[in-house]
Amino acid sequence: VEATFLVRREERLLDPGRPVDLTVLAHRQPGAVALWIQGERAYRTMRFGRALDLYKRAIGLDSSLVVAAVKGAQAASWENRMAEAGALAALAVARDSLLPRRYGYFARGIAAYVAGQADTALAWLERAVREAPDWSEAHTARGEVAYHLLPSATSPESLAQAEFETAARLDPDFRPPALHLAEIALRRGDLRRADRYIGRLRQSQADSLLLRQLALERACVRGEMDAFIARYTGAGV
Repeated sequence: VEATFLVRREERLLDPGRPVDLTVLAHRQPGAVALWIQGERAYRTMRFGRALDLYKRAIGLDSSLVVAAVKGAQAASWENRMAEAGALAALAVARDSLLPRRYGYFARGIAAYVAGQADTALAWLERAVREAPDWSEAHTARGEVAYHLLPSATSPESLAQAEFETAARLDPDFRPPALHLAEIALRRGDLRRADRYIGRLRQSQADSLLLRQLALERACVRGEMDAFIARYTGAGV
């Protein structure tokens, strides 16, 4: 009851305009749920290192809060800590009986993605999307698979872009899709579109390393590498 009240009080910050699925949090330790809430805030604004730490602390406090392992695996993969991502994904799959069906599918999709198994990942994530068509995170995860693991497929970037755009439309305050949408726009030389997504990331105070990566890509497109290097060298980077 205490954990449910906690999430009800904070859900507008987690998923504005839509209710949070409380079934993943039922009968869980309130302290662990509080850590998960903080992790969700950090994850939604692309502060992945912070999110990972909070998810791991939540799992340490209550090992039955399996959704924290799922999200921790995603945060670790964004941080390129793939061994950690694999361990957390394996934990989630091993205990997926504690998850609602769509989260069970999602957990298996993330585990396959972390393991580099593109077809398997897409199959599980498709099942998650069928269970919840308006789930922005499932669409984003499908986009990640296409973006990173399907270089030989027909138009993998187009598939990824479609999934990222769907996720952004379904949940405009969920920032992870904006990173790759900005990168796709930069590769196509569409600076106006790229700047729109970069602006969203800056507003949400995303990890500075990610913002700097986008700044580098933008400087390359504009032919401003010398200015970029001078700027960041002068800043002591």
